[in-house]
Amino acid sequence: MQRATPRRFQYRLLISCDGFLRMERWRANEAAVVQDWLPSGQIRTRGPQQMRLGVWAAGSEFRIFIDDVFQF
Repeated sequence: MQRATPRRFQYRLLISCDGFLRMERWRANEAAVVQDWLPSGQIRTRGPQQMRLGVWAAGSEFRIFIDDVFQF
């Protein structure tokens, strides 16, 4: 998931196969960590899976949900 702002910032949410999440803010090809790798109980580490990703964004605030469970 990426979100771009008028000031040329982009936000990127990464979900790893081993059950971790991370959010970065990109500007001029340089990443800044918004939320470093964090384990999630909603991401299973085996086999294919489906999950519902929710992103609530207002101004500079983000809230990330997986299957309706708040992550950060």
